[in-house]
Amino acid sequence: MAKYKTSKGDKVRYNLYTYIRLFNRKYGFSPSYYEMCIDLGIRSTSTIKYHLDILEKQGMITRIVVRGKHIPRGTKTLNK
Repeated sequence: MAKYKTSKGDKVRYNLYTYIRLFNRKYGFSPSYYEMCIDLGIRSTSTIKYHLDILEKQGMITRIVVRGKHIPRGTKTLNK
């Protein structure tokens, strides 16, 4: 039986997705990039944006955009 190989990026995105869902349930709104960095031990907000872009392309999250700009705390997870 073949094992599914996961990359470090897959683990980061899984942790990020889970974190957003739990934070949203607890507080009723999404965490900021800075909060995600601190709580997940990621050093750069651009790394957070990179992984959120991938999650959005995979259909796992959606982000609210107004006038071409993402709204802070405007990340919603989709139930799959």
